[in-house]
Amino acid sequence: MANPLAAGLIHAVDEYRLPRPALAAMTEARIFDLYDDPMESRRMFEGYAGETSSALIQMTTLILAPDAAPRLADAAGHAGIAQLVAGTLLLTPLHRSRRQVYLPGTSSPPPA
Repeated sequence: MANPLAAGLIHAVDEYRLPRPALAAMTEARIFDLYDDPMESRRMFEGYAGETSSALIQMTTLILAPDAAPRLADAAGHAGIAQLVAGTLLLTPLHRSRRQVYLPGTSSPPPA
């Protein structure tokens, strides 16, 4: 394969039997990052966190502790939300400069 990143991802998916539907959902959820639509609600924010940050943490447990992964799924969900909240707060100045709204419930970008 010509792309080493794609080759590495395919290898990891195969070797660790990572769930392809979760990876596809993560990719689909990240489409939000390409546009300037606001995060409409807390429910949307938590769903985005679940399909991105939480899914990545859960896949990490599948690699590092596959036997414990089912027991850690709930913790991975909460950790993903916490990670997204922290990351969103950290990146708020950057998002503001790009007139993007990631915080849920804020209906319009800040004035320029």
